[in-house]
Amino acid sequence: MPYAGLVVPPALPTALPSPVSLAPLQVIKPGLVKGPWKPEEDAIILKCLADGITKWSEIAERIAGRIGKQCRERYFNHLDREWTSGCLACCVLSRRPTLAVLAVRAPGVE
Repeated sequence: MPYAGLVVPPALPTALPSPVSLAPLQVIKPGLVKGPWKPEEDAIILKCLADGITKWSEIAERIAGRIGKQCRERYFNHLDREWTSGCLACCVLSRRPTLAVLAVRAPGVE
């Protein structure tokens, strides 16, 4: 018998937990805020940019519970007047041709 003394491990469970059931356990960053933005947070973003801080991760360090990607998206989607104004010239001059095309097709955009 070539396998004498070999210990056989117990059988594996027949059903593994689904990825959906594990989702609440997989937290990217504890304390991460995913809710609506406060006016104070918006003010911090605008002040940092006015002071010359351009790294989104550095800006996020000044806002509890936010990460750099959230700050960047908040700025470009809601706070940057040039970006959110719907101005076709601004889209073209700022090298955002996709938005320029959308602005041309959007009804009511001049």
